[in-house]
Amino acid sequence: MATYIDHSVVPAFSLEGRYVMILYPQERKWHERLVVLRSVPSSDQRTLGWCVTATPDGDVYAEPLAPPNVVAVALLAEDRALPPGLLRRNAYRFEDGAIGHAPSAAEAAHLRGVAQTELEALQREIDQTDAGGHCWTPSRDQRYGTDGKRRRELRDGVELASESTWSDWPIKGPRTAKWVGQYVVTNGGSPISMHNAWKVNSKLQPSDNGVLEHESICKALELAIEYDQLNIGELATMELLCRRLQMIQYRWKDRVLGSYSSGTVDDESHFFLGVDPTRGNLCICPALNTWLGEELHKEAQANKEQRKAREERALLRANKPKQRDLLPLRLPTVENGIQGVQTLNHLYGQDEVRSFAPVGPQASSLDGMAHKYRRVGPPPQSRPEEALQALLGSMSVYSLDNIECNVASFDEALVSWPEPGSRPVRIADHLASDSGNLLSLAGASELLAEADALSGCDPVKPYIDPVLLHSPVHMGRFCGRLFKSRMLQFVPGKFDHTVGVFFVRKKSGKLRLILDTRKVAEGDVLYTAAGDVADAFHRMELPSCGPEDFVTPAGLLETDRIEDRTWTGQVRAGRTIHAQYVDNFFVSGIDSGVVQQSFDRMKCILEDWGFSIHEVTEAQPVVHGLGLVIDGESRSVSLTPARIWKLRLAALALSRRRVPPPAKVIEKVVGHFTFAMMVRRECLSVFSAVYKYIRFKGQSDPSCRPQQAHGLLWRAAQQELVQASSILPLMCTSLDLPWSPVVTATDASEIGYGVCQRHLGCDQVAQVGRSCERWRYAVEGAIKARSNALGAGGDHADDQAQYECARIRDSEFKEVGASVLDPSAWHVVFSGRWQFHENILRTEGRAMLSGARHLLRSQRHAGRHHLLLVDNLALALSFLY
Repeated sequence: MATYIDHSVVPAFSLEGRYVMILYPQERKWHERLVVLRSVPSSDQRTLGWCVTATPDGDVYAEPLAPPNVVAVALLAEDRALPPGLLRRNAYRFEDGAIGHAPSAAEAAHLRGVAQTELEALQREIDQTDAGGHCWTPSRDQRYGTDGKRRRELRDGVELASESTWSDWPIKGPRTAKWVGQYVVTNGGSPISMHNAWKVNSKLQPSDNGVLEHESICKALELAIEYDQLNIGELATMELLCRRLQMIQYRWKDRVLGSYSSGTVDDESHFFLGVDPTRGNLCICPALNTWLGEELHKEAQANKEQRKAREERALLRANKPKQRDLLPLRLPTVENGIQGVQTLNHLYGQDEVRSFAPVGPQASSLDGMAHKYRRVGPPPQSRPEEALQALLGSMSVYSLDNIECNVASFDEALVSWPEPGSRPVRIADHLASDSGNLLSLAGASELLAEADALSGCDPVKPYIDPVLLHSPVHMGRFCGRLFKSRMLQFVPGKFDHTVGVFFVRKKSGKLRLILDTRKVAEGDVLYTAAGDVADAFHRMELPSCGPEDFVTPAGLLETDRIEDRTWTGQVRAGRTIHAQYVDNFFVSGIDSGVVQQSFDRMKCILEDWGFSIHEVTEAQPVVHGLGLVIDGESRSVSLTPARIWKLRLAALALSRRRVPPPAKVIEKVVGHFTFAMMVRRECLSVFSAVYKYIRFKGQSDPSCRPQQAHGLLWRAAQQELVQASSILPLMCTSLDLPWSPVVTATDASEIGYGVCQRHLGCDQVAQVGRSCERWRYAVEGAIKARSNALGAGGDHADDQAQYECARIRDSEFKEVGASVLDPSAWHVVFSGRWQFHENILRTEGRAMLSGARHLLRSQRHAGRHHLLLVDNLALALSFLY
């Protein structure tokens, strides 16, 4: 069937080169046509269905072979046989027309020269008998004068001109060619006559500019209409010539206007007479004149705005010198980024910024900031108070009665806990001996606090879910379920109630089991598990120790005991890096196959130990986790829009509160901000009054009453929380910033300061810059660790021992090479004298900031890591983050 359609049906309906019979409306005869060409459909609806046809009368023209132009169309066979039922007398065919017959003597009289010779040769080749067939020859519809010369009357040519609308017309503005032709017919009768009249009225000489060109255009227009017999309204060439003709007359219009207005009292008389100001003596189309006025007005407005902008910039340059430093930043046009820029300027120490044109690095920085703010998207539909409640609800602030928490009542069907028969993981068996010792009974004493350190602690009453507390039936079923999951042991005897239990809702709608272990009796073995079976630490078995194990002072208060003191190294092909955060872990690399294999291997090991892994994300470029977006395509780490808006709305909710909230609430909110700021640790410098508010005890200012001082601190803390939320979209870290080859060294003395620079290879700069000064000391932070954690003031080592301990150095720490410090390679960038006296630490800090500001003034230093060298270790450590 397909072959039949391809080879029989489709060729049968191909019209080009075929004969058709057409029945026109209100006609009784069918007319034969030869389809010469079928038009290609385009966006112009007029081309649909049109064909170029040849008629028996020797005419060739285009016509649509579709209703309403035709009533019926019959496609003839190859032998041109009439369809059945159509009589010969009802058909007008090529044999009936003039095609194929010799022209008459009158028609041949118009032919001259080569045309006549070619026609005679063509006629000799045509068989003029009926049996010999026929042929057709296309020709233009020409007109001839009485003298036999080709000529069309100017008036007829202008009247026959048309103006069709074309979507691709190349000349802007109104069509004027036909109007010019009508003007010539009305004024002078011919283009040359019009030219002569215009030259006289304008008092011009042939040598004047544009006069000869005007005459040439008029002559070309006359030949185009009379001899070439062109449709000037449809030709872009003629339109362009007519525009040039009008442009010449427009240039000399003052000559004509001046001659008519001189000595005239009423210059507005043309309005009363209903004519144009020149009384018809200028060939300028009114539509073109109107369009020209509109375009000139637009251009004048644009020039006016540009002039005002230039004057404004010149005024700014005159009133204020050009800003060279990156900060303070100009306020952006993005509405949600204005407050963020204001925060950065406030941290820089210049809140007020005048309007000025940003320099190159500043403009680039503003563009990057605008992109980060747009990436966050619009805010959610929730109110700020709802965001604050959700933020506090997930923190288990159950010890405060006036804070709403996300605590839910016990529902056995919704609780997420290990399956019955599961066994806790003895994590100490899977660790090295020195680390596993801390998780065993033998090493547990190293983590215990001294007894006198807990004597001043307030008594704690564990919290129990009301359903379990008041229903022995539910309590019994709950304890039985814990026993089946190996989370509970029964021992003989009678003991006090020391462990509380309650539930909070998870994102999935399940209930997370929380054990309140602030007060635990001695001799118990505690197995912890939570509703989220994927939480690794809830499946670990803990040793049996005293109550100090789970009291806050015995924990790792305000200090980190596990630190990574080395650079993770560069990620290359075949190499992966791992990151762990409590019960979440990530594997990263540049080879998706290697990353997936490493992740699967790690997952299998944890599952073999007894852990359950869920919410698995396969290796992919963009991963969301812990409120972060790890984007491998742009090689950056940023906060998720959901976390940004949650913190932002929570800060706005706190800013609306007139009554200061409990310090514990602010402490929890600041904790969330602190976690977010780990992406850009320099943002931690926003908070100052917030910390004072959290630790406030009413004794900060003796001149103020406690309530008054508390209110002042709260207003300052409110401002800092809003400022911190305004720069959340800017907390983004790039993972592949290149190192700048420019190394800067600064130094200062009591007299002055200096900034020097040198150039190094980027690899050498990276090797030095990747060594953190904190890694110099292998036991940094280990001095008085227990007393610092417990808040005790007693010393457990003499001064000499502490001094020697602090001098322990990491043998692998790499110092700055001597080749980098070669004096011959350095040059002084700038230096100066101090106009004041300050501590040497402050002066060296100011010198280093001057070097950093100098780097940021250049666009080529933007978006790079920079290496700055100072000889003050305290200053170097203070700038590390």
